[in-house]
This record gives sequence, structure tokens and C-alpha cells, in this order.
Amino acid sequence: MKYLLLIITVILLTFYSCQIGCGDDILIATLKISPVSQSFIPYSGDEILTFKDHDGKKFRLTSERGITTNTFLLIENQICEGLDGLDWQNEYYDHEYQQIVFTDDLGNKISLGLSIDYVYRTRLDALIIYERLLIDADINRLSSTAQLLLCTNELQGNIPDNYKNFYATQTRFIGDTILHDNAYQDIYEGSFTDSRIYFSKNKGVILISRDDKFWILEE
Repeated sequence: MKYLLLIITVILLTFYSCQIGCGDDILIATLKISPVSQSFIPYSGDEILTFKDHDGKKFRLTSERGITTNTFLLIENQICEGLDGLDWQNEYYDHEYQQIVFTDDLGNKISLGLSIDYVYRTRLDALIIYERLLIDADINRLSSTAQLLLCTNELQGNIPDNYKNFYATQTRFIGDTILHDNAYQDIYEGSFTDSRIYFSKNKGVILISRDDKFWILEE
């Protein structure tokens, strides 16, 4: 009889504890954008970016807010679920996203963002965490995008080949080159459908082009 009462007590306590909740989520770590990746955004927010197009028309873009940093939640593992299915407890990361946006009164926009992304090799594997640069440009109805995979020493993971291959088709490093009679060093070229975007770590976005149309940064 004593054993039966003990078993019933344990069952009731377990049921009650699950009904009242699993407890607060557990923060594993806060993942911050690394200095290596931050070097791909060479702006402070005080700049005026002047682009000249194929007809000689100039566009001046400024940043209202400068570089902004937001934090998002990334769940690593669910460690408790209540019997009612309405409550659970997770282990999670906080991870940063940094962005700067340049605009003008005509609706033209250039944005650069740094994010911490992740991938599972299988459902049972731990997260593989990496950093990514995303550049979006939309000037005078010409849109272009560049994505660059940034693997720093701190976050280097065994990233699957299909991810590497995808980013390799998006952006490539072309080194020193000539763009519209101007010499540039350490240039990256991003491709998006039939448009191209060229940028570097020390100058940011330099050129957006499609066919015979282009918008180039004025020094």
C-alpha cells in the first residue's frame, strides 16, 4: 500500500510540474558579429554616397540611422514540453544582425547587412554557425543583390558543400580590376539574374550594372 501511494504521489507531482510549466528558456551564448565580418561594412553612417549613372545623372544617398544592431533568438534544442502541449523549455542562442541603409528622396536604396546564420547537416547534428554578408541595391529601378559567405576562425564549421557552392555562384572575389576606366583593388563581384554589383572592404559598394546601364560611385 505504501509503495502504491508513493507511485501515485510521484505521478501526480510530475503531472503537476508539467502543467505549471517547464521553466524559463536557457541562454547558451550570445553570438556577436565578428570584427572580421564587420570590416565588410566600411561605413559609419555619416557618409554621402554619390553615384553617377550612364547618362551622367547623379544620385546622392545618405543613412538616417547609421549602423543598427538587433538581436534575434535561435533555438538549439527543446528540453521540456508540458503534457498539455502548450508550454515548453528551450536552449537557445541570441545572435546579432547588423545593417546600414542608404536612401534618397527618389526611393533609391543601398543596404548592407551582416547576419549569423546556421545549418544542420542532419537532424541530429549540432548547429553549424557561420556569418553572411548581404548587399541589396535598388537605384533607378535597377536591382542587384550580392551574398558572401564569411567563415571566421571563431565560427568556422564544417559547412556542407551545397551551401558553399550556392554562395560561390552568388559572389566571387576578382581581385584588382578596372571598372569604367578606374582602377580598384580587392574587388568582389556579385551577380543577380542579369545585373552585377561590385564592392570592396575599403570602399563598400562601387558599381551596379546591367547591360549598358550602370551606376558608379564617385570618389
